[in-house]
Amino acid sequence: MGIAILLAVVLNVVALAFFVRLAVHAFRTGLGWGLAFLFLPFASLVYAIKFWSEVRKPFLWWLGSSVAGTVVLFGAIGVQAARLATAAAERAAVDAASQPTDDSSRIDLVRRDAGEVAPEVPVAPARPVLDPDDVLARLPAGLRLGADDSGLATPLPGKIEIASAGRYVGSHMRVTDRDGLRLSGRLVEAGTGTLVIEKTLPQGSIEVELPAADVRSLELLGP
Repeated sequence: MGIAILLAVVLNVVALAFFVRLAVHAFRTGLGWGLAFLFLPFASLVYAIKFWSEVRKPFLWWLGSSVAGTVVLFGAIGVQAARLATAAAERAAVDAASQPTDDSSRIDLVRRDAGEVAPEVPVAPARPVLDPDDVLARLPAGLRLGADDSGLATPLPGKIEIASAGRYVGSHMRVTDRDGLRLSGRLVEAGTGTLVIEKTLPQGSIEVELPAADVRSLELLGP
């Protein structure tokens, strides 16, 4: 494809060069012949016949290279179009072959009409029933459960892991930092690397933000 295009370009460049040579010859003969050669149909043919002895060689070169360049160009385009059509047909055939057919469903219908037993459909195994006592026994040590007056499971007081503080947002905590200072209040937020404790005061309340890295222990006081 690339060689054919290159050959077509070369032939058309040669045709253009001889066309310019013929046009210059026509203008040298006369201004009317030059303008007619450029703008009137078949004027170049008439001019070549009239002055055949002078322009025979450049005219034949121009005509031959023009025809050859056109044939090569359209031949290359036709070959490429045929290749694209063949590739598209092959892809369509592959896609059609990869699609599932209805033959299996038709075979099943024929077997049922003939009285054959349909194949058994596999049944998914039943999920095991969880024992509440077993679930409680597997809970982490920091998550101890009790029951309040409503019968719902609630955390019992005790030390908890700092990493699991997010489970106890809204509960009352006692925080001990690395210097031994303690702060009691409601856990408002347990973000990444920070703990926010709300301390109740006689005039209201304040929120204290503590870096998790400075907390030595965290104790749950109650809900």
